[in-house]
Amino acid sequence: MHLHKIVISLFLTMLVNSAMAENVFYPFKRVLAHPDVQEILDPSVRLFFGTQASSPPIEKSRPDTHSRSGISIAPFGRNPDVLCMEGFERIVESLIKDAKKMGFDAVVNIRGRVGDEGAFSNEGFDCRAGRRTSEVQLISEFALTQDGVRRAEEIERDPVKQAALKRRNPPSKNAIFLPLEDALTLPEAKTILGPTRIHWGPNKAPFYSERYGPNDYDGEASVKELGREAACKKAVLNALASMMEDATEQGYDGIIRIRSYLDEQLAPNDTDFECEAGSRTASVKLQATLAKMR
Repeated sequence: MHLHKIVISLFLTMLVNSAMAENVFYPFKRVLAHPDVQEILDPSVRLFFGTQASSPPIEKSRPDTHSRSGISIAPFGRNPDVLCMEGFERIVESLIKDAKKMGFDAVVNIRGRVGDEGAFSNEGFDCRAGRRTSEVQLISEFALTQDGVRRAEEIERDPVKQAALKRRNPPSKNAIFLPLEDALTLPEAKTILGPTRIHWGPNKAPFYSERYGPNDYDGEASVKELGREAACKKAVLNALASMMEDATEQGYDGIIRIRSYLDEQLAPNDTDFECEAGSRTASVKLQATLAKMR
């Protein structure tokens, strides 16, 4: 009898958890007024939904799709509406975080997926949720406005804010600083890059139509085979090869703003890179932004 009750209980739980509601439309105007969403919003990154007008952007990223889910681990699930709002909130948090990381101050043309045919709406999004999971999907572009450029220039001129950047000096244990140019101008670097153009440190990149990043790229090489300095330069080349692979896959023809980022700290100046060179292996981490030059 006890086993019979357990089987029935499990069966009912499976029915509840597997039952999926029809698509429910959530207007942007309604979800943005929710107190939990209001707490997430950040004045340093403005969000523009649908056809809302933003300041004319100086640069934009290519459109990208963002999906997030609301998930419940409770035995009988949660209210589907709560799960749908949770999915939307996670996307908003991610958009703001990514915009800050990449140096954008706006997210524009935010639209929501509706229906089952892959269409996107300026007015809101569909969410299909049971009591265990939900999924929300938005498409948007990151943008940099004139106000964002002005704030960035103010930071560059402010010695206090510049001093707050995580720059390491002297290098960490078993690490050395070397000129980045020495590695990036090696013949092997030109072979890796082909026609792709690169710009590092304070060198100003030429005009580009769109960018993606910054992203982190790791490289390693054998100290035992090459010696410390040669292995460090080889590690940079290996990181450069990863950048190139990423750029090729995503259709970018330039790599800009290359700089050292070992242990998420910058070198004392943007013309050097830090290399951790032990008895066996040399390791570097570079930060770079992919760009569309043509």
